[in-house]
Amino acid sequence: MSRNGSGDDISDSASDEDDESGALLLMTTSVLVDVEKIPCRTSILTGNAYIDELMTGHPLRCYENFRMKPHVFLHLCERLKNLDVLHDSRYLRAGEQLGIGLLVLCLGVGQHTCAERFQHSMRTVHLCVKRVVRALARLAKEVIKPINRGPVQPEIIEKPKWYLYFEVCLSLITFFNT
Repeated sequence: MSRNGSGDDISDSASDEDDESGALLLMTTSVLVDVEKIPCRTSILTGNAYIDELMTGHPLRCYENFRMKPHVFLHLCERLKNLDVLHDSRYLRAGEQLGIGLLVLCLGVGQHTCAERFQHSMRTVHLCVKRVVRALARLAKEVIKPINRGPVQPEIIEKPKWYLYFEVCLSLITFFNT
């Protein structure tokens, strides 16, 4: 209530709240303006340079990272390009995308580690892994096909333990190729 009945205390408290809000807004703005953005992925060795180094360097390094020799890696990359399931994008060559995907799939390297190794964002690494998994699944449909080799061998039929696994494998191959 007001002391003299005029209601000046109420307007004073509203004015004080506005002043406090303005001061808080000013402090928040000054803090946000002072925050300096520091680039994160700034290594000189980019993802393309890393892939080129693995392809032209000692073959063991390529095998240790991708579980295949350099010529096999390059052939796989060309095959996926020819199937039109993996292509060069604006900033990423198909080989770099394949390298990112294989590093995650073959070695179980985390996506944070891949982002640092290839100097890309987490989102880019995630999309590369997703593209490579889909491309390899498409390639599997082209490569893994059931072949009619005649009747099942008697050694497999006579042992139910083996025959069960044999039937399951054939069923899966047939299922994924339909």
